Amino acid sequence: MKVYVSAKFNDKERVQSVYALLKQAGHTITHEWIHNKPSYPFSDDPAFTAQCAAEDIEGVRRADVFILLSNAEPSMGASAELGAAIALFLNFKKPYIYVIGPHFDSNFCFYHPAVVRKDSVEDVLAEMNSVPFLEDQSVLELKSHAK
Repeated sequence: MKVYVSAKFNDKERVQSVYALLKQAGHTITHEWIHNKPSYPFSDDPAFTAQCAAEDIEGVRRADVFILLSNAEPSMGASAELGAAIALFLNFKKPYIYVIGPHFDSNFCFYHPAVVRKDSVEDVLAEMNSVPFLEDQSVLELKSHAK
């Protein structure tokens, strides 16, 4: 499956370890934003900031699964990506949205009905490998090819 991993920009090492787990399980990362240089303050390089924003949201748009790694300090970028994922899910029933704890109180949208909260990435992988999840994905894929 295609997966987008969202997190606070300074959580790159944590994101890298999640990428490794996902790739080892045979999944594809839709956009590896961890290789970007920092874009803050955003107004210092508006063109680069715009490119980063567009690539990140496109990564969310192409994903079957969206995983956000929570942080005690809220992230502007991860919050925007979560909003995009929720809007996509409400309109197209994908991506499936997971937030990894323990910082579930750092964003009220972590409690949106489209969001599933899990304790670990391993919990998400277990659910992604379950038969009902895979059956649901194949129905979504068939519907998307019929358009």
